[in-house]
Amino acid sequence: TTPLEEKLQNSNNEIVLDNVFAKRPPSRAVIHMGVHKTSSTSIQTQSRQKLHLLKLDGYEMPWKAFNEKTHRKDGLDSMQLFKNQHRLNENQVNFATCFLAPQERRIYPCDPDLLLHGLDIARRKRNLFVSAEKFSRIDAEGVNMLSSYLSHWDEVTIIIYYRRFHSWIASVYNQITKNRSLADTIKWESSIADVTMNQQYNKEMQYTFAVVQRLKERFHNVVVINFHNEPGTEPFFCRAVPNATHTCEAIRADREALFVNGRVDLDYADLAYGAMKAGWLQIKSDKRMKQVTQAVQNYQEKTLKLSSSNFKRVCLLPEDLEKIWRLSLQSELMFFPDQVNSTNNDLRSDFETAARSTLCKVDVNNTLGYHDWQSFFKSL
Repeated sequence: TTPLEEKLQNSNNEIVLDNVFAKRPPSRAVIHMGVHKTSSTSIQTQSRQKLHLLKLDGYEMPWKAFNEKTHRKDGLDSMQLFKNQHRLNENQVNFATCFLAPQERRIYPCDPDLLLHGLDIARRKRNLFVSAEKFSRIDAEGVNMLSSYLSHWDEVTIIIYYRRFHSWIASVYNQITKNRSLADTIKWESSIADVTMNQQYNKEMQYTFAVVQRLKERFHNVVVINFHNEPGTEPFFCRAVPNATHTCEAIRADREALFVNGRVDLDYADLAYGAMKAGWLQIKSDKRMKQVTQAVQNYQEKTLKLSSSNFKRVCLLPEDLEKIWRLSLQSELMFFPDQVNSTNNDLRSDFETAARSTLCKVDVNNTLGYHDWQSFFKSL
């Protein structure tokens, strides 16, 4: 061949390669950051159940690659021991903590292998999907690190949920308190103000309002989903996650709503604990506490034909409620400025309902002051 023919052949090869890369869809990284108490567990459960469909949509998850990997059983270091004891799953917390401050890694250590599996996904031009509400604790330095890591994909989408602050902080309080054991005296005896207001500053930094402000310093595509207007997992997989068509269709076809890690009514357990402290009965184990709690609920709902909403309640002070209201309003204005006029009345009404219910605790002393309740507990 002549030099001119070789030049034309090389030129044609370059054109063919350019066409191949032009037709290849961009690789995507989708990071779901929660926040806590906004259906994250439901999303993660669906991502496990629809794993094969996500893969059809081009999405892979580092935890799945880890669980398929064979590990040697001898000479295990501390990280490998952790992996053996805690099966990594759809809540990819050990991926998320790699981008958090060192003190955030004590319970859930960073797993570098998950990062490597993620980079292998990028090398194969596949899409990355990671869901971990622990990401809501990310600071400015962590955002920079995450941005650098995700630069291996062509497009990056950060998804985060918005829940009104008064609704969110009440749910956080319920989450902190609902799994208390009998030995957790502080959780039993603290007032709702002690828990809610003492947690407020730290929790504010993990709330959507603050997290989004940090993220927007490095990411331009931050999708905020309204927890109140778009409940369930369908908006997440059908609107927020790009081109997850197979997964979306399956979610829409599944008519059974998936809600896990929900709110627990604490009133009946609080009354049982108060009666125990008053000396009206003995409770020496968590099992016995559950039995008494169930008996209290049965007495209120089946014998008295009432509900927990009929109990007198102890609520937050006006100045504490005002702080929570201001942050609720500030967040609504930030995320939905065009809707605030139409939703302001609804927001205020929703807040006032929470101020009388979920931001309160049962008034144990008032309820136990009734002779019928004293007789009930002494009969157990």
